[in-house]
Amino acid sequence: MNAPIRKPLVAAEDIRVDPVEVFRLRCHSRAKLWHNGEIDLHSAVDELQHAAEASGLVKAIGQDAVQALMVEAFAPLRDDVSGNSAKSSRSYSTKAEPDVPVDDTFAAACCRADEKQRRKPADPRRDRLRQLTDDDVSLERAWHELNERTSGDVLIATLRTAEHLMQQGDAERWREWFDARSAAERAAILQHLEKGRRGK
Repeated sequence: MNAPIRKPLVAAEDIRVDPVEVFRLRCHSRAKLWHNGEIDLHSAVDELQHAAEASGLVKAIGQDAVQALMVEAFAPLRDDVSGNSAKSSRSYSTKAEPDVPVDDTFAAACCRADEKQRRKPADPRRDRLRQLTDDDVSLERAWHELNERTSGDVLIATLRTAEHLMQQGDAERWREWFDARSAAERAAILQHLEKGRRGK
């Protein structure tokens, strides 16, 4: 017995989806998950930003429009905005001098975070490491620069590892790592850390 097969009224390739509307729905979905405590705000926003970049939406409508869609979804769910006036129209500046909005919304928090980041002093070591990740830097050159030896014949990477482990504050992990070094390395590491402490 053969049952008649129904053909779809519209072929799948004829269906056009508005990428802005898809992103708007995604924003509202993430906003609800955040509001219900299922994900944290940073994860929600980072995921949305990544999706907007990967889908080409940032190129198509611009970063400001993408952030406006996120604000539209998250602001109404904020409990800490008095009167929750997120629906009112506001303009946000991305200039070097922040144009801080009247109330505290997601976009205002982004403006403050951007301004705080701009005011941070440059970290020459981080800039140098960033330069080593450029496409025109060979792997050999990066390895050589990261593994150059100090006057005490200790790898710079070893000294940086010591600094990192000290910052972590895990005494057991530090002791285990430090005890595995040679006597000459341990002396150079301690001397390097002492110099760093005096320099602060």
